[in-house]
This record gives sequence, C-alpha cells and structure tokens, in this order.
Amino acid sequence: MLRNLQKILVPIDFTDVSLQALEFAANMCSKTNAELYVLHIIKKVSNTSSYLVNMADDSDKVKLVTQQIDALVIENEWLANIKIHTIVGYGKVHEVIFKISTDKLIDLIVMGTNGEIFHMTDNMRKYVLGTNAYRTAEISEVPIITMQKDRKRKELKKIVLPIDIEDDSTTNKVEYAKNIAQMFGAEIHVVAMADDANNDERAVERMDAILKGVKSDICQANIKVITSIIHTSDIPHDILDYCERAKADLVVIMCKKTKKMEELILNSEERFIIKSSKIPVLSVKCKNP
Repeated sequence: MLRNLQKILVPIDFTDVSLQALEFAANMCSKTNAELYVLHIIKKVSNTSSYLVNMADDSDKVKLVTQQIDALVIENEWLANIKIHTIVGYGKVHEVIFKISTDKLIDLIVMGTNGEIFHMTDNMRKYVLGTNAYRTAEISEVPIITMQKDRKRKELKKIVLPIDIEDDSTTNKVEYAKNIAQMFGAEIHVVAMADDANNDERAVERMDAILKGVKSDICQANIKVITSIIHTSDIPHDILDYCERAKADLVVIMCKKTKKMEELILNSEERFIIKSSKIPVLSVKCKNP
C-alpha cells in the first residue's frame, strides 16, 4: 500500500507533461521521504535485449541525460532534498518501465500522457495498441498515476472514488484512496455508479450496502467523505463529468487486464478515463483479475 511508499518511478522525455509528472511525484516524495527514480528512454541502438543503456557504447548519451536531470534539480526548488536516482534505458517504453519497476521494487509510477483519442477504421483497430500510459497501466503490477499536460492544481484536495456493483475489488481501491487522502489531507468523494439497465431491487440494495460500507471505512480513518449515487448509462463519461463538476484533483480506478484485443481497443472504460481525464488518474491493478 502507498502508506509504505518508498520508491517512485517517473519516466520523463523532458516535455512539459513529463516535467509536470516529475513535479507531482516530487511532491509525493517530500511528503513521504520516498526516493525518486527518474527514467529516460532513448532509441534502441543495438540488437541486445537489455533495457539499460550500455555505458561503453552510449556513455555520451547517458552523460547528457544525467546533466539535464542535474540541471532540473538546480533549477527547481521542488526537487531539493529528494534522493534522486537517474536511469537511462532503451526499448519499448511500457516494457522498459515494467522491467525497471519490477527490478527496483518500485511502489508507484507517475507518468504523463498526451491524452490522444484514436479515430480508427475497422481495419486499423487490431493494429493499434494504445498509448504508452495506457499500456503501462495495463501490464503494470504497480499502481500508476497518469496525467495530461496543463494541470493547474498542485495539491490534492478532492479525490473521486467511483464504485459499482460489479467491482469485486472495492476494498483494495479504497485503501489506496485512503492512503493518498491521508498523505495530502484530502477529502474523498465516493460515487456509486448505478447502471440504468439494472433496476433489480436486490442490485439497488447491494449498491446501497456497498456505499454505506465504504463510507464507514473511510470515516474510521478520520477522512472527510462525501457520497453520491449517479444513475448512468455511460459510466466513464459520467465519472469524468462528476470530477469536473466537483473540481476534483484525482480519480481512482481499477485497471483490469483483458486478453481480447477488441476489448482493449473498443470497450475499455479504464482506457477512456486514462486518455480523457483532465485530472490525474490513479490506476490500481485488480488483485484477482
């Protein structure tokens, strides 16, 4: 759980959105004394399968990246007093991140995303695998926070926690939301997403019971909690709509891995939220997918 946060990994390419992710991660480090692992991935320069750059072959590139990161530390106060490890790798972005997060025992990944929505013909769908942020969220066993550029708010004051009757990992997701709320002194908005297509009385009763249980759990941690029930036929759109209306700073979702490519491309609510959210998204991997 994030209460034991010790290592945060941030992939950066020195674009604005990756530097915003770096600042966000640095803020978390300052609150938890976690160490910051800054990863830069360059183009593959050899046929070896290693994910780390070979110093003998690419010492100049490693030196340049290290100098750039050192300059960031000098220029930005928010990186002061944080222990930083610089890693330079090459290969496919999501594969390198996965390998390093596993080898270094990373507790949390923070990365930027361009938020692009693909518009594809039927013939293109099976070839498009998605953005690096989504693909990382899908394969990673480590929680990941993704964010788009131009984020205005620096602190986390409002966290949106959507729940639904089909979610069998609510407890796991709630724990992560509670950890971050305690870290930042934030309030949690628990939003029960009631499917308009399911008006079964037992389903309504179960949703009400889940909502009350989650509220009680959060209250016991001395965290302010606000609950709402939203009747919806479009869960991901209405989650993001609630986030905007509530002026939320983070939304927590459960990322469930799928083996079917057509579901990955067409039917993933997680994909839509990660790519469309204007606020950071914490994706927690389902323990029992």
